[in-house]
Amino acid sequence: MVYPVRYKAIVFRPFKGEVLDAVVTQVNKVGLFTEIGPLSCFISRHSIPSDMSFDPNSNPPCYKTQDEDVVIQQVRSLGTFSIQNLFLKKEKGTFFIISIFCGISPKI
Repeated sequence: MVYPVRYKAIVFRPFKGEVLDAVVTQVNKVGLFTEIGPLSCFISRHSIPSDMSFDPNSNPPCYKTQDEDVVIQQVRSLGTFSIQNLFLKKEKGTFFIISIFCGISPKI
């Protein structure tokens, strides 16, 4: 016998204050766009450390320290981002996180 069943499942649920690894997908003067599993995440330039500046002439564009010891650029780096002061919004059926930068993990 077959019974039709409907259910809802939460398969990935970040919590406020949780620290997650994110893949950088886009870098521009406004900030960073990342992906954390199935979620998109935006990190404003205002929450990126003040010793890092946007370099639009780099290929690809990046945020970096003056000595270039730390560089955040598209896809080539993983960043660790905190979901503190979480703002989660739903847009076109998907969720989008606005987060605060809390550090960077080693490059891949």
